[in-house]
Amino acid sequence: MTLLLSTDSFRKEVKEFRTKFEIAEDGNRARGEQERWLSHMIPIRTIYFEELKELTRSYRLPKHFNRHVRDYIEQGLVSWPVNNFDIIPPGFPDQESKPTIYTQLTQKEQEDLLAEIKHTGEHLPSVGTIKNLDQLLESERIYEDCKAYNQSKFREYRATVREYAESAEEETSTKALYEHKRMLDEHRKVKFGKK
Repeated sequence: MTLLLSTDSFRKEVKEFRTKFEIAEDGNRARGEQERWLSHMIPIRTIYFEELKELTRSYRLPKHFNRHVRDYIEQGLVSWPVNNFDIIPPGFPDQESKPTIYTQLTQKEQEDLLAEIKHTGEHLPSVGTIKNLDQLLESERIYEDCKAYNQSKFREYRATVREYAESAEEETSTKALYEHKRMLDEHRKVKFGKK
């Protein structure tokens, strides 16, 4: 930003910009001056922001410099972006995070970006694979089949899951069948909010 402010053409354009939009020569620094100016700008706000964007674009500045150039023009504040990237945190209902990179990143910025992505990713839903999913689903199928078998009106005797599994020649223990069913219900609750 310091290099930009030392450029004669930029200083000249800022002066013209301030004159056109009735901003004090050094920016609106006096108490209450910025508030009065902002209320005066309401009718032409769109034109102001479009021309401000065009000014930053004409100097090939990345988009994230817009606010800093605006602060300099309006209030005489000299600042620059902390990072050359932004990460929009996940919001409801989208549940997605969007990193935006404005310029080539230094090694340090790349490390910071990766750390931010990891931190932001902790708040996003997980859709990783489930170990032995086929086996868990098969156990659930046996459990559900047994339940359906026992619901028949013509059954005098209700089979346990163990008896049903043995008759179906399944080698999984009853405890494992119930545990697999519980694990699937838990996975569904965590991933989808429902069983």
